[in-house]
Order: sequence, then C-alpha cells, then structure tokens
Amino acid sequence: MWLPEGQPVRRVAERLWVEPRTVSHWAYAFRERTDVDPPARWLDAARRGRPPTARALLDPLSDAVRAAEPRTEGYRSTGWTAPLLQR
Repeated sequence: MWLPEGQPVRRVAERLWVEPRTVSHWAYAFRERTDVDPPARWLDAARRGRPPTARALLDPLSDAVRAAEPRTEGYRSTGWTAPLLQR
C-alpha cells in the first residue's frame, strides 16, 4: 500500500525490516495475481513441490501427548510446558 503512495522500495523495506528485493518480489506477485480479488492477493498462493508430510505424522502425536497429564508421564508438573513437550 505504500508503493502506490510513492514510497521508495528501500523505505518500505526499512519499515518492514526486510530486504528491498523482498518488497519488489511481493509487489510483483501482487500485480501478477489478477485471478483473485485484491485482498486475497496478499495470501500465499498454492505452490508446487513436495507436500508437507511431517505435520500429518506429528500433529496426532502431539495431540495425544497433550491429552495426557504430565504427572501420569512421570513429570512433576500439572500442565505441559514447552521444555516438557520437547522432552
């Protein structure tokens, strides 16, 4: 939204803490995605490549662990913390 207002790419990049080439890439991708409404252009588009497989394996496992109580798993805690989940 700052580029059409006349802000230079370098200034927009500084405001967003990214490289100028990233801003240029975003602007190009936004202009090229004419198949969807402007608000939807900001969302990630479908990409080719290997589908994510680890998530399909890890989500059920993490759900099962979080369903259990840490004390029943041998920990001295009443709730899961990030360090406990890492163990």
